[in-house]
Parts: sequence; C-alpha cells; structure tokens
Amino acid sequence: MTKLAISSAKRLSPEKRLKQLLEVATHIAKRSHYLTVTHASIANVVQCSVPTVFSYFKTKEQLTEGICKFALEHNNESIIAQIVVSNHPDVSHLMCTITEK
Repeated sequence: MTKLAISSAKRLSPEKRLKQLLEVATHIAKRSHYLTVTHASIANVVQCSVPTVFSYFKTKEQLTEGICKFALEHNNESIIAQIVVSNHPDVSHLMCTITEK
C-alpha cells in the first residue's frame, strides 16, 4: 500500500490542498468504494476540519464527481471499475458529463 503524504501541519496552497484531498479520497475509495467516501472520512485522514473539505466539495455529488475525474485523469483502474460496475444513475449521468468536457 502506498503511503499518503499528508501535510496538515503547514498551510497548503488551494491547488495542493485540492490534490491532497483527492489523493486521500481516492485512497479511501480503493479500500472500500468510491460512493462511501465522505467529507468527514477525508478530513479525518488529512487531519483538517470537515468544513475545509466542504469548502472544496460543497456536496456529496461534487465530491463523487471529483473522485471520478481524478480517477480518470490518473487512469486509476480500480476506481474506474467501481464506477462502471456500480451503474448508479447519478454516476452514469456524471460520467457522461465528465467525458464530454
């Protein structure tokens, strides 16, 4: 298992914080399922506040979209497989939206 680089002690730029949150979300998704990732589970690993995570992902849908985009951009096969197999109606619509962009 890959170790996550968590830099909670210092202030990160918004771009680096977003990347960190998505890396952690992806790591959690690999261990369970991407639909079970929550704002609180990410905050717990990153050791930041839940409102911090909400400032990047206002809703669960935005969080799921972020995980899906990140998985596609980084060719994360295990999460892409979860997305395809889940056939969740919200995610099917989401995948169409993401791939059109």
